Amino acid sequence: KKMKYAVAALLSSSAAIQLRTAPDVYGPNGDNYTNESANYDLSRIGINVHAKGHGPQCTAGDWAVVHFKGTLTDGRVVTDSHSQGWGNPLTFTIGSSDAPKCFDLAVPQLHAGDHATLSCPSYYAWGGAYTMSPLGGEPIPLHSDVNYEVEVMDCARHPEDLATDEIHHQPHTTTMQPDTCFYLHSHTGEHEAINQVLTTRLEGGKQVLAVEHKVVDETEQQWFWDIKDGSLRNQAHPDLRVDWTDGVKGLFLSPKGGAHQGGFDYTLNDQVFAGNHNPLTINHDDYTVHTAGNYGENGQFWHIEYCYNFVPKYVSEDGLGH
Repeated sequence: KKMKYAVAALLSSSAAIQLRTAPDVYGPNGDNYTNESANYDLSRIGINVHAKGHGPQCTAGDWAVVHFKGTLTDGRVVTDSHSQGWGNPLTFTIGSSDAPKCFDLAVPQLHAGDHATLSCPSYYAWGGAYTMSPLGGEPIPLHSDVNYEVEVMDCARHPEDLATDEIHHQPHTTTMQPDTCFYLHSHTGEHEAINQVLTTRLEGGKQVLAVEHKVVDETEQQWFWDIKDGSLRNQAHPDLRVDWTDGVKGLFLSPKGGAHQGGFDYTLNDQVFAGNHNPLTINHDDYTVHTAGNYGENGQFWHIEYCYNFVPKYVSEDGLGH
């Protein structure tokens, strides 16, 4: 009887050793990649490495530089870093919701130089959000799965010059939603610990665009995007539109119907381009906003917060607001 228990214990121990030495394989995997993680989210994503790179492995919390093309299951290309904006790759901090959730999950499985296909369920892409394709055309169908062809240009660089624990990441989207109130936050403003948002103010008889500290319920800081012509209107001045007639001298509001009011677009690189194909840029001398300057300079990066994300007003214990 003792021998029987000893044999059973030996078999159990052998099975445990086998489980530890032979990793389980989760999720749909392709060539040159095996998922050895039991992470549920990662197991939902298919990763197929077509060509292996020789660089370092990407790590959550570090920067990654990625070129990509996103295709729906019906073959429609809805996003392509080579064709959007100036054709630059996407640079993002892995795990900070600066890119599609699919990238945050899958890119740490890759190395610099890898070429791969990521098969992403809709809930790790755009999900049920009404989203226009950054390439134009019709809206992306709700709950669409997306296949991303990605090339990892670089990774494993740590943003040492940023105190990441002090950066507040606003809700992120890849496009301005039509007929939906939103704020445009300046990345620079967040890093300076001043929550700067796009606004309009009266100067020289014109309502000019500028940035200032966010004020809850301030309608001059609230914006709407028109899907028909790509124009921007301000909540406080509904009959006016943002005008880029001479972007070097600054943007301003003019009566609806002007020839230089359309074509605004928000890109995956977190930039807002006007109809003159130049990005909105902050003039740090007077904090007005214009469309001049070199691509990628400080003060050109924005992201969106919808107006329903209000910060509750403080109410003291006696019930009176102070």
